[in-house]
Amino acid sequence: MADEVAAKRGRPLLIAARTPDSVGYCRGIGLDIERWLKDDLIDLWVLTCYFQLNPWEESVKLGHKYGVRVYPSLSESRIKDAAGKLRNSLESYRGRAMNVWNSGADGVYLFNQFNPRHPLWRELGDPPALQKLDKLYFVSPRGSNDAKRWLAGGDRFITLPRLSPENPLTLKPGEKRAVALPVGEDLRRGTPQTPLPELILKIQVTKLAVAEALSVTLNGTPLGARNLLGDCLQLSPSPELTARGSNLLELALKPGTQEALTLRDLYLTVRHKNPH
Repeated sequence: MADEVAAKRGRPLLIAARTPDSVGYCRGIGLDIERWLKDDLIDLWVLTCYFQLNPWEESVKLGHKYGVRVYPSLSESRIKDAAGKLRNSLESYRGRAMNVWNSGADGVYLFNQFNPRHPLWRELGDPPALQKLDKLYFVSPRGSNDAKRWLAGGDRFITLPRLSPENPLTLKPGEKRAVALPVGEDLRRGTPQTPLPELILKIQVTKLAVAEALSVTLNGTPLGARNLLGDCLQLSPSPELTARGSNLLELALKPGTQEALTLRDLYLTVRHKNPH
C-alpha cells in the first residue's frame, strides 16, 4: 500500500518502526522484528526507548543486512539525583551520540527533548563537530530496570554492563570486577591544532578507606596516580591507553586491606584543550 501511494504522489512514503533493540525481547512482547526486516515491511528502524539491551552495533548490523536504516534512540535518563543530572547533561548526550555514530548507525533519534533551541539539536548530528567537544561516557547512561517493566524477566536479554547507582556492584577483598566502557571516538590522535584531551576517570565507591586499596587497569594497563575525594575515586588515564569502541576496566580490591566495598558508578570525562 505504501508503495502504491508513493507512486501516485511521485515521492517515497517511508515506514518507520520503533522497537526494543533485541530480537528475543521483541518476540517476547509479540513483535517479529527480524521478519519485518526480512520482508521489507519497514524502511527506518528506531531502536528502543527507556532501556538499551545490546551494543548498538548488533542492531545496526541486522538492519543493514536487510537494507534498513537504523536510528538508535537517546531517551533521557530516569536515574535519580546527581547521577541522573549528570546523565542528562549536554556532555553526556554528546558521548552517547558519539557511541551511536561509532556503531555505524544512520543517525540519532531523540526522545523527550522539547526545547527547539537546545544545543543538542545543532551538535549531535555532526560527528566532526562532536569530536572537538567535551563529553561524558558512562558504563550505563540510561539504566536498565525498565526492561523488566514491559516484559516479565525482560532483563534476561540485557548483554550490556549495568553498573549505575540503581545497580551497584559489591567488591570483596581479593575479588576482581570487569566492566566495559564504550568510547565512541579516537582520543589518541593529537596535533598542534587538536591537542590530546584531558581525561578524568571517576569511580563512585562507598567504604573505600584508602585510594591505594583499589587497583584499576584500563585495557590491561594499571592506572597509578589517583585522588579519593569523599566517595569518588578520581584517576587521570592517558588518552594513549584508550581505544575507540569498548574499553575494558578491571577493578580489584587488594586482599587484607579492608572490608568489602560497593561500586556505584563509573564514567569518563573528556575535556578538549583549545589550541592557542
